[in-house]
Amino acid sequence: MAEPQFEAGTQLRVAGTNVSCVIDRVIGEGGQGTVYAATVGTSTYALKWYRPGMADADLRRRIPILIDRGSPDPRFLWPIEQITDEAGLGFGYLMPLAPQGFRELFTLFTPLGAGASSRFDLRGRAQLAIDIVDCFLKLHASGFCYRDINLGSFLIDPVSRAIRVCDNDNIDVNGTSSPSVGTMMFMAPELVRGEAAPSTDTDLFSLAVLLFYLLTDGHPLMGQAECAIEYPDASDWQRLLGLEPCFMFDPHDARNAAVPGVHDRQIAIWNTLPFGLRELFVRTFGEGLASPRRRTLPSEWHSMLAIVRDTAITCGCPTQFDTVVSGDEATADVNCACSLCGADLPPVHRLEIAGARIVLTSNAKLLASQVGGAINGSDRTIGEMAKSPAGRDGLRNVGDAEWRVNDKSGQSAAVPPGRAVTLTPGVQINFGRVTGTILD
Repeated sequence: MAEPQFEAGTQLRVAGTNVSCVIDRVIGEGGQGTVYAATVGTSTYALKWYRPGMADADLRRRIPILIDRGSPDPRFLWPIEQITDEAGLGFGYLMPLAPQGFRELFTLFTPLGAGASSRFDLRGRAQLAIDIVDCFLKLHASGFCYRDINLGSFLIDPVSRAIRVCDNDNIDVNGTSSPSVGTMMFMAPELVRGEAAPSTDTDLFSLAVLLFYLLTDGHPLMGQAECAIEYPDASDWQRLLGLEPCFMFDPHDARNAAVPGVHDRQIAIWNTLPFGLRELFVRTFGEGLASPRRRTLPSEWHSMLAIVRDTAITCGCPTQFDTVVSGDEATADVNCACSLCGADLPPVHRLEIAGARIVLTSNAKLLASQVGGAINGSDRTIGEMAKSPAGRDGLRNVGDAEWRVNDKSGQSAAVPPGRAVTLTPGVQINFGRVTGTILD
């Protein structure tokens, strides 16, 4: 690894001004340069400083555009100011510091069903996917394309599950003919073949690959065709990803099907996903391979991912496998079966809000976004399952606002933050913007 370019205390300046930018410490290093914590006035930022020769003309064109137009969402670690040295030759930019405790997304995942206490269950992964598609919905609506979506594009708080989108110096205005970039395993086939420039259309393909990874721990185009190659080389990847791509769960083409004994986890998870969500993947990795306009939009992913978030139940078997059940299947009296081991799943309660049914398992959390709360940078928990001394299940208000509860007799009561409501069939809970009903 290269030595840091600047010592603590080194003074740079905000481009076009006499304002000083003072280096505090090194945060990290990569192929392009070094990221420092740096102070401007009384505020601390992250400074990405490029090594000589790494800041090409295209990058120097893009960064001022991003600074001028501003971030589409607070979750992007977006360029704020351009930084230069005293000679005016070096190049870097300021961006917000990632909050304390955030880590690279790919470092936090253990395979679904591995049974690790720190793992993300399927509900957590679905919420993470919802947050990611929301970020890209806003990015694309602002006229930008990301150009290099991959597992390294995100930081995440392992406790709150809040995300930040990083590496935003890849971003460009959609439709700009800029040099092709991308991580090959996530690139759209036309990029792999060198037939197109990055765009929102290619972003949509990369986003679908990312979502498939998040939910299944596998790559959608890596089925039996990859298994047949003992030592893949560059030409093999070109064929699998660009020249002859084929979805492992394509209902009309089995030449690259998932292989039992190799892709058991992907097969089990695929079979438990809602039909509508599977159809979105089939469309993107079927027709969407050759027809970019058939690729799933961020807004389309949201409702299907919400079903996974709201209805996945974790089995108590050693695999801790997650099964998605429909709102009609899951009740407190009728157990559903685990999709992997076949064992009965634990009984649950159901909360109906605006026609959507949320399955409340023993460790479920109710999010602001599920009760009509706006997301401003990240979602937040407003309700958690609780047990009374008598063993009754309840939902505790852990938000900031008071709830109102009406029972079947018409009696009304307040549920302030910190208190819980017993989950009795027929009880209605007014969360402020919406009212939900306990079904069972």
